[in-house]
Amino acid sequence: MLKFVIRDGLEHTEYAVREANAGLAELDAGKGIPLDQVRKRAEVRRQQRAHAAS
Repeated sequence: MLKFVIRDGLEHTEYAVREANAGLAELDAGKGIPLDQVRKRAEVRRQQRAHAAS
């Protein structure tokens, strides 16, 4: 952990740990999203950005 504190700073490392713990708590509570849904959402967003850029 010290490696990350030195590299990223204490404040950012504490933030990253809090967010990771919050994410794990959501998964434990059954609030996860299946990987195929994540991939579909990412593809839709990628297409929207590509369309907006053209």
